[in-house]
Amino acid sequence: MGFATKDMGMSSVDVTSSPTFIFASTSGTSGCKNWDFAEYWKVTQKKYLVAQWQLLSEEAAAGRGKHLEAMAGLMGCSNQQYDAFAVLVQDNYTPLFNRAAVSNSASFQQFMNDLSGLLARHQKLRSSCHRIDEVSSKGLIKSRG
Repeated sequence: MGFATKDMGMSSVDVTSSPTFIFASTSGTSGCKNWDFAEYWKVTQKKYLVAQWQLLSEEAAAGRGKHLEAMAGLMGCSNQQYDAFAVLVQDNYTPLFNRAAVSNSASFQQFMNDLSGLLARHQKLRSSCHRIDEVSSKGLIKSRG
């Protein structure tokens, strides 16, 4: 498919439309000098949110869905914490999703701050969900190099 078969329809597939993009996109960094995982993760989070905002918003309102599950992963929540994460996001839908989109750095950062604040105040999730950039800044994740 794609370029190999000259099927141009497949050459324009946007891989960021897949919830698994956020997890699969961290491969291929072997040999990079001074690679900043936290910065890379933040860029990956933003790309995902910008590309999937509408679907994520719909699933957040419903309290379930693959994009919402991927967002839980972005926030460092384990699979076992997904249900609690989904309820938290659904219960706080209006303050989280009252913006048109996260198309610029300020709106992205505000969304991440709002969601992180909710996680920090949640009795169960505050100890089990950690944003990757927060974990990295505490020195628990070392950059390759």
